[in-house]
Amino acid sequence: MIRIRKSLVAFGLLVLVAIPGSAISLCDYRSPETSLTEMGITMNYRYFDDGRTANVDVNSGRIELDLSRLYDSPSLGSTLTGLAKLSLTDFVPTDLLAQGSGSIRYYFDEQGPWYGFGGAEGSASLAALGLDVHIGGGYGRFTDVTPVAKAVFIGEMLTELGALDGPLSDELVMSIARTIGRAIEFETTRDLVEAIEGDVEAEAGASLGAQELLWIEQIVQRPGDTRKCGWTVQGGLGYEVIDSEGGEHDVLLALGADAAWPITARDQMVLHAGISGPVTPAGQSTLNVSAAYDRELSEDVTMGLRFAWQRIDPEASAVTSTWSVSSTLSYGLERGDVVIQASIGRKAGDDRWTTEVSVSASVDLL
Repeated sequence: MIRIRKSLVAFGLLVLVAIPGSAISLCDYRSPETSLTEMGITMNYRYFDDGRTANVDVNSGRIELDLSRLYDSPSLGSTLTGLAKLSLTDFVPTDLLAQGSGSIRYYFDEQGPWYGFGGAEGSASLAALGLDVHIGGGYGRFTDVTPVAKAVFIGEMLTELGALDGPLSDELVMSIARTIGRAIEFETTRDLVEAIEGDVEAEAGASLGAQELLWIEQIVQRPGDTRKCGWTVQGGLGYEVIDSEGGEHDVLLALGADAAWPITARDQMVLHAGISGPVTPAGQSTLNVSAAYDRELSEDVTMGLRFAWQRIDPEASAVTSTWSVSSTLSYGLERGDVVIQASIGRKAGDDRWTTEVSVSASVDLL
């Protein structure tokens, strides 16, 4: 417990250190429709058979999958999140921690935050599998604020190139963001860039040349700048489709919450929590919590932090908890890249924490 507390404190300190402050809140922007999908996978496997020994010396690896899907419109919305970590030895799974949830929302008022929902939440390990379905109501919305992040990057780039004497005003940043948010209305990217050029020259009094326009086009088209903002809380009734302990299928009370916000234009925080338990005092309750933080430390350095916790309180046995904390630091070099990964984890029944650190590098020398 002391070790996980230290890990959580370190997680928080890393997030705070990465926050330099921002003159504008990206969450002030509202997109008419949001559709964002992100999925990442990391894999490593090592096989080593020394001819001087009788057996294979090393035959193990790890696979991690992170999925996030968000859709929000005036009348409908949906959220899908998933996190899975699988360890292999001799090509056989030896450890698994997986959590996933999904819901569909129907808004009673196209301009309001109240909604009805239906969804499911599941968890899995090598020893157990659980699945609940839920219906109920909730409050909140999400929105795509990627256009604001790109507008901030455009302002920083124009300042660095000397096209502007100082940073863009908040009003101009929002004006550029609204133009980027209407990208579908422009026939070509060049037309969009010209519209942004008109915003800057009209409000900032700057004259942009070919170099600045090329940089604006690159920022507008650049992937990986996805930012989202908002939160939802919801509650309702559920049904235990699969009991992870093999018990009876209970009627459940379920509560859930999701939140996402960029603290600055260069980072993204995503949180999820869900708890479900039987309507009656007896029975099993399950708590799933996950958090993810990604930060662009510089043009060539990115950092990612992940946390997952699953707590199962069975009816007739001891409480079990599974923890996982991991971090990734990536350096993009001019002629190569370096990736540093570190993780600690503990599953139910383990006597101590499992620690893993890996460093990979690829450099072109000539």
